[in-house]
Amino acid sequence: MCLTLKEKMNNILQNGIDMIQEHHELILAKWKEKLSELQKKQNIAAQPLETAIGFFFRKAIHKKRRHRRTFAGYRRGMETQFKFVPF
Repeated sequence: MCLTLKEKMNNILQNGIDMIQEHHELILAKWKEKLSELQKKQNIAAQPLETAIGFFFRKAIHKKRRHRRTFAGYRRGMETQFKFVPF
């Protein structure tokens, strides 16, 4: 079976989301640890990181979502919250 580039990319994205969903508790714990460090230092990156963590996990841990909807949601959220999109 010959997959198109689009199909290959969709599979890669879905596999990434599946891995994130599988390990979300560990990822979230590490991010919260980093957030705590930034907050203690009163670093200006603390608030955007806190927003990104909440946004990311509201979208990423829903196992039924497909990557297209998930990444479209990331993009809209980044545009709204931070006025830029890194991807």
